[in-house]
Amino acid sequence: MKKLALVVVLALIAAAFWWQHKQQAAPTHGKAALVRVVTRPVAMQLLSDEIEALGTTQAFESVTITASVSDKIEEVLFHDNQQVKAGDLLVTLQHQEEQAALDAAEVDLKEQQREYRRITDLVKKKTIAASELDRLQSAVDLAKANVAKSQAQLNDRFIRAPFDGRLGFRQVSTGALVSPGTAITTLDDVSPIKLDFTVPERFLPILSPGKDIHASSEAVPDRRFQGKVASIDTRIDPVSRSATVRAELDNQDGSLRPGMLLRVRLVKEARRALAVPAAALFQLKDQHFVFVVDKDHKVSQRAVQTGLRLPGLVEVVAGLKEGEHVVIRGLLKVRDGATVEEKQEDYPGAKA
Repeated sequence: MKKLALVVVLALIAAAFWWQHKQQAAPTHGKAALVRVVTRPVAMQLLSDEIEALGTTQAFESVTITASVSDKIEEVLFHDNQQVKAGDLLVTLQHQEEQAALDAAEVDLKEQQREYRRITDLVKKKTIAASELDRLQSAVDLAKANVAKSQAQLNDRFIRAPFDGRLGFRQVSTGALVSPGTAITTLDDVSPIKLDFTVPERFLPILSPGKDIHASSEAVPDRRFQGKVASIDTRIDPVSRSATVRAELDNQDGSLRPGMLLRVRLVKEARRALAVPAAALFQLKDQHFVFVVDKDHKVSQRAVQTGLRLPGLVEVVAGLKEGEHVVIRGLLKVRDGATVEEKQEDYPGAKA
């Protein structure tokens, strides 16, 4: 009987402990049922519609130096990468025959001019008819034309720089036979230098000749190049809906060369508008939604209309008011009408 009574007492004690534990655990279990989420107040942010365009540099003036006639090279007067001025002599072709033809034409011109002066005196004395003077004037004009022709043929044998710039590699040697189209060297004027880049059509209203731009290059990472828009293509690409813009950049020191890749940053507008983190949005079919938490910590699903998108940030055009809290973490754990425990924190991309 004593053993039975002991068992009963132990059973009652165990039951009491179990009931007390259940009573203490009940509120803890109810508290754990709350879903914890991270929220962020909807706030006015400084938004700017901007784009980073990629462009390719081109020489302001560029030409491949060639001969206009076929002949042998008599002398090469330049070296690789030489800086030259307009009119500097680069290559001389053999020109003895052309020089002789010019000398003969000049002698003939002098002879015709002497004859013209002699006949002019005779016409004044009325010894010879005035019509003879007209014939000699034609002969003088023809002799002048022959001199000009011979001079042009001789000039073709002297190849000169057409403008200021820097030469490329020499492609010929003394004694080589060149003909029209034979590349002798290249000549580029890169001060200033052109930059061609494409932009979406929505940026065209902010681009006009004379607008300042800034560009950067990985080849010169510690420098920003300044320039101005020179012209805009008159046509829009129907596939990409973009236009080509040509700018001119200052390049007095020659840091930029033709063919380099540059980045151009364009800002269309900067304005203050309501915005939320991109993490707050979720999409159902073709509509965007957010979870809004009210002052009683109740969640409601709300449709919103979005606008400009930036890295980590989305403009809200309609559907939210400033100061309302939206869930940015824990979206998969909450449902419309649920009660949540919220925590606030900043997010990347927020701008005051």
